[in-house]
Amino acid sequence: MNQSLRVQALRWIAWTTLGRFGEEGLRLGSRLVLARLLWPEAFGLFALAAVISGAFLLCAQLQMASAIIQRPTVDRDLRATAHWSLTLLGVAGGLAQLGLAGPVSALVGEPRLAPLLAVLCLHVVLQGIAATPRAWLSRELAFRQLAGASMAAEGIATVAAVGAAVAGAGVYSLAVHMVLVGVSEVYLMWRLVPWRPHRHWRLDEFLALARFGSPLLAKRGVDYLTGQGDRFLVGYLFGPTPLGYYALALRLSSAVGDGVAVVFDRVAFPVFARTGGDLRRSRRGFLHALRAQSLLITPVAAGLAVTAPVVVPLALGADWAGAVLFVQILAVRALLSSLSVLPRAVLLARGRQWRLLGLGLASLIVSGICWTAAIPWGPAGIAAASGMAAGLLLPVALPLMRDDLPITLAEWGRALLPAGVGLIALAAGVAAGGWVAAALGLAGTAAGTALVVVAGGLAYLLPVLPLIAREARFYRELFREDGRGAEGTATSSPTPGEAPSP
Repeated sequence: MNQSLRVQALRWIAWTTLGRFGEEGLRLGSRLVLARLLWPEAFGLFALAAVISGAFLLCAQLQMASAIIQRPTVDRDLRATAHWSLTLLGVAGGLAQLGLAGPVSALVGEPRLAPLLAVLCLHVVLQGIAATPRAWLSRELAFRQLAGASMAAEGIATVAAVGAAVAGAGVYSLAVHMVLVGVSEVYLMWRLVPWRPHRHWRLDEFLALARFGSPLLAKRGVDYLTGQGDRFLVGYLFGPTPLGYYALALRLSSAVGDGVAVVFDRVAFPVFARTGGDLRRSRRGFLHALRAQSLLITPVAAGLAVTAPVVVPLALGADWAGAVLFVQILAVRALLSSLSVLPRAVLLARGRQWRLLGLGLASLIVSGICWTAAIPWGPAGIAAASGMAAGLLLPVALPLMRDDLPITLAEWGRALLPAGVGLIALAAGVAAGGWVAAALGLAGTAAGTALVVVAGGLAYLLPVLPLIAREARFYRELFREDGRGAEGTATSSPTPGEAPSP
């Protein structure tokens, strides 16, 4: 990756990070407030409805938006075909969910799902309307605009959801949140794009988009079953209350763990798509990103697992103590799952949809086997089985991308080594901090937990600090050189993160 593109990628990562963590921070804050106002069963009931609604949304989009990002050129006619197709598919998906809400609820054995599914059908429609402008902004690497839109939408929905809960809306306050996110995104996305769809639709263009998206749709379907199957099993086999614990724990782990992975995922796909013709740049960019990602997510996931026994009851109340074990298990799963993000982005950027589908099928099969074996151990066993499956799939991802990005196992290991060393040091620091907290009589208290976190954080930083300092110097010089180059060279290209005119 040359200097200019690397600097741009860093800026894109910065904006995506701001948007992702701003959005997740607001969403997590709303969940923490709503957890005080609602009950675990309400969260479990909504989680089950969201899993079912997500399946309708998946079928309604056909993954055509990914074709807009990946294609070398996208003219106004193709944009119009994509928009009208995705809008009509969203309407069809919403109507199908509305019509099947009753039968699906009866099939699951939970009649309270039917009215929730009826409300959430609006989310399916709204996502279809917003899909094309969102994909176009991602294609144009307008991550600053996307970050602002996502945070604004989440902020509006959070205020409304908390207000609904205070007014006594109960579980429907969570549905209000999801629907208003969609409404806000539709408005903001269409304000950001400098074009409007005209009256144009062609079957051959639709089929071209669908051909690219069909293996991705199959892959996303498989990934959806893998990612949501554990939640569905917990809700179906053990009821809404354990699912409520599980869903909130998953939200916590996603906010502080998966958030890092999503940032790299959103930037990596378009960046690798742009550097497809330069193998050397792609390899260097991949290894840099892998090292940075692992260094960031390792202490975050470990810190969440360590602090959960104190933080969860303190933040949510004693009624949510049952979520502690789930938070710890799912934090580990978030760490393992994050390591497959970059290989998947490479395969998608190179147009290897069928390989991605094969990887997804392997993940589903392994997860299904692990879940089945773990059912006797209850919801916690299913959560642990998901983490085990994520770890078992890691060795499979590397050979699948070797044709497009030949990275050896040794190079992969060297990129992950700093985070591994830091994790060992963190464990030692946590043990030492726990011993000191126990000696001071602070074990199990907020002060004792803070002491453990500080000790673990300092221990993690000590071995990786030289690497961080070296990388900081490197990128500081990189930005300076990029700035000097920009002063001496006139260019008509858009500012990174700005959406250029079509």
